[in-house]
Amino acid sequence: VYSGLRTAGCQNFVWLAGDSTLDNKYFFHTTDHRNWKYAVNGYETVLYPPRMLPDVSYLLNERLHLQRDQHGDSSDRRLCAINTAHAGSQVGQRVGEKGVLTAGDKFLRNHFSEGDVLIVSVGGNDLGGTFTARLKMLRLWGSTAQRISEMEPKDSSALEYFVGVFKDDTAAYIEKLVGDKRPGKVIVCSLYNFTPKPGWDNAMTVALKAVSSEWLGAFTKRMYELATSKVLEGRQPVVRIPMYEWINGTDTADYVDGIHLSEQGGRKMVEALLEHMPA
Repeated sequence: VYSGLRTAGCQNFVWLAGDSTLDNKYFFHTTDHRNWKYAVNGYETVLYPPRMLPDVSYLLNERLHLQRDQHGDSSDRRLCAINTAHAGSQVGQRVGEKGVLTAGDKFLRNHFSEGDVLIVSVGGNDLGGTFTARLKMLRLWGSTAQRISEMEPKDSSALEYFVGVFKDDTAAYIEKLVGDKRPGKVIVCSLYNFTPKPGWDNAMTVALKAVSSEWLGAFTKRMYELATSKVLEGRQPVVRIPMYEWINGTDTADYVDGIHLSEQGGRKMVEALLEHMPA
């Protein structure tokens, strides 16, 4: 795909890295023809048949293609998005002495060029990905939403643990991907809000029903304030997006199953991303 997009005129790339908050293609029903879109932004020359599911990567490429047309760019030069995120993965598995990058991460690292854009969204699977994390989360569930919104890391070892995930581990992950190359932009996304809905009974939504939407919102916001907003603090060109302001959990149509984004939810995420991408 990468070499084909290069041939199609892609000069720089927007790389998506992380988990299913970006890699949401698996949650669309492939047997429903309404879910398939005609490939765009160079992918129509690479894929056969030339069709894509409306995941975040497709929707971002769609907008990049439209922007190019609106600007009257008649050249063959393109800015194209490539998804190397991996659904179900954890940032904690990628960093530290025993951390191992996924195959997609390694491809990104080996092909990332000066001026490329890196978009990272990770950490959601780390909330319950290990026995330690589950114990920490259970301790936090004992606190009210108001208490969570005021809590500092020094007040709770459980909170301190997750601040480490969303701040330090995320920063280490980004540095492993980019190395000493100068990106055009690094965009770090916070968690968006989830919305457990009756009938949506995957493992995560069952767990989420144990707490209120108010608690979830307070936790998501506090993680941004204490952790995501401080990832690679002072480093340029790094921006951090409070994605919960865009996908706030009030519209169930934003989700396929209460967690993973639908086409509508994906479009909201893309709008947020485009606001922070180089013109």
